[in-house]
Amino acid sequence: MSVKDLTKLHPILLNRIEELRKQCDKHGLRIGFSDAVRNREEQNRLYAQGRTTPGSIVTYVQYPNSQHNWGIAVDFFIFVKDKNGKDVASYEINTMNQVGMIAQNIGLGWGGNWRPIDRPHLYLPNWGSTPGLLIREFGSPDKFFASWSEKETQSNVVVPKENIKPTVPILRIGATGDDVKALQANLNRHGAKLKVDGVFGQLTDRAVRDFQSRRGLVVDGSVGALTQAELRKEPSLFFPKGTGLGFVDALNSIKVDSSFANRRRIANANGIPFYTGSARHNTTLRDLLITGKLKRP
Repeated sequence: MSVKDLTKLHPILLNRIEELRKQCDKHGLRIGFSDAVRNREEQNRLYAQGRTTPGSIVTYVQYPNSQHNWGIAVDFFIFVKDKNGKDVASYEINTMNQVGMIAQNIGLGWGGNWRPIDRPHLYLPNWGSTPGLLIREFGSPDKFFASWSEKETQSNVVVPKENIKPTVPILRIGATGDDVKALQANLNRHGAKLKVDGVFGQLTDRAVRDFQSRRGLVVDGSVGALTQAELRKEPSLFFPKGTGLGFVDALNSIKVDSSFANRRRIANANGIPFYTGSARHNTTLRDLLITGKLKRP
């Protein structure tokens, strides 16, 4: 996405994404922006993708029903280095979540709160989460663009809220040092049996993934703010109460991995060593979960 394209964004949004870039830089996160203003042809071409043209569905609305058509939305990505040291775009979920939290603290809306989730999507929340209000008031994006005042164009510099919390470093396999030692100690508090040596190797990666699975986090082996926040909590012997007609639904209600492998681990921790997925086993486990008596593995 060129700078020329970004300058077509609403001036308030332009200021806020520049502030977001600065805040992310402070926390060691390098971000870029793409997919800013879409015209009629671009929007309808994207809408056709996965429907009447090849490819996967990437949008659910036609022109002018996307925030991108009105200059009040932009998508972001994370810069990472590939094995050759070249900058490439990444959409690692836990890192995207960190940026989304910072974005909300400086007054941006974030698609990570939507269903279905759209983590790269940032927008000005002044008109809600859809352009419905703009369509009713202005009729077309061109009329909305013409309404932008000189004052808006020259001002609206954003002052970040004071409650922005520094993000923790993102740790993954290959990392070393005191941060990794603290991670290993925290993992041991939650049942791992790691040597606290400050080396993020295969055993630590396995322990991280196991912890993320048990806590309903994205299982990617990367330790960012969300995983660290869960690690800082006191270990609990039991899952929180769930709801649902079946065991799988009840696990999903508390965002815990409901795969057969994980259900078998949970069953083993709750006195069912030979879990088969039968109705009897699932009913027993569901009843424990909805009463808050299901033990964590």
